Amino acid sequence: MRPPEVCMAIQAPQRRVWAALTELDELEAVLSDVDTVEFLTEPAFKVGAQWRQCRRSVRGPTSEIVTVTAVHAPVAYSLRGECHGMQYTKTTELVALSPARTQVTSRLVVHPANSAGFARRGFVRAFGRVETNQLVKRTRSELGDIAERVRLHHC
Repeated sequence: MRPPEVCMAIQAPQRRVWAALTELDELEAVLSDVDTVEFLTEPAFKVGAQWRQCRRSVRGPTSEIVTVTAVHAPVAYSLRGECHGMQYTKTTELVALSPARTQVTSRLVVHPANSAGFARRGFVRAFGRVETNQLVKRTRSELGDIAERVRLHHC
């Protein structure tokens, strides 16, 4: 089975979209469902950068730790996060469709977190599709927020 992916064409040059996606100190201002961000390392977008973000969700506030695992500026990066007993890897690629239009594609791989207990891992395996669908919706919302950011602020 192919990992789920979210694609969006954004009306902005590739470097501007990259800047909006990778400005960590702007996460709270850009992502509509993020309430707070606490940096566990310096807020530079590089391999090893790590932060805790608190989000609003249907189930109430959630907290997750996100780590940058790969950076290939300005075309791709990968993040690893953990929340609700799920660990996910999100790989995002940017392709310039024209000088003023960029295709952004995020691919998601989700599996039970190692830190989850035996019962929780079983639950996550059984209901992982629901968690994956929530992550897809959230990723779609994030890309919409980024598109709005570059449209309004010309990052």
